[in-house]
Amino acid sequence: MIFRSTPRLKSTIGLIIFSSLAGFFWWLFYERYYRYKDCIETAASSCLNAQGDNLIGAGMVWALPAFIFSGIAVYYLWRVIGRCCANKP
Repeated sequence: MIFRSTPRLKSTIGLIIFSSLAGFFWWLFYERYYRYKDCIETAASSCLNAQGDNLIGAGMVWALPAFIFSGIAVYYLWRVIGRCCANKP
């Protein structure tokens, strides 16, 4: 039996992959910047968290790939929903 991938399957796999990547980068953004935002702004340069990590304002950079992968995930979601609804009479 030969397995042929359908466009809907490719879109679903893309949705899962890019949603996972977006979630990972949003988690990094939260852990490296947003969670300690007040401390970083008060210190005006860097802040030490409870684990001893030196956090700086550059932790905000994790939002960029998070936005990009979120946008791609939304595109794939739109394709999955579009293909799903297009098959209905």
